[in-house]
Amino acid sequence: MSEALEFIVSGTPRTHQTKSAKSRSDWVEKVRSAALMAWPAHADLLGSEVSVLIIYFHEGRTALDIDNIIKPILDAMSGTIFTDDALVTEVRARKTELAPGFAVDNPGGKLAAALASGGSFVMVRVEGPPKHTEMPQ
Repeated sequence: MSEALEFIVSGTPRTHQTKSAKSRSDWVEKVRSAALMAWPAHADLLGSEVSVLIIYFHEGRTALDIDNIIKPILDAMSGTIFTDDALVTEVRARKTELAPGFAVDNPGGKLAAALASGGSFVMVRVEGPPKHTEMPQ
């Protein structure tokens, strides 16, 4: 993968612990749709290992566990961006509160637009494989 793929999903993530099955499936479909919109038309699915960055930007406190946020997002990208989520060899994930005065240093265009629009959202970036010989920082 030569360039990172980045997309934004507005709203609050749903997890496998979400009581409503419809709410969970709607979230997965929302992630899948956002991923497809960011994916180049007619591009083949990725068939080699990738790294994924997931950041949940939220307003106020959240009780969502970061590990529970990850799985539905990876599931949504399986068969959409990559052939199987087993190809994901690194996941970095974070929850960031959108407190008054919060700003991101040098946000890209999509992130800047999402921050300006207000409300909770998830940013997802898919990149090439990690350097397995280096420890993450």
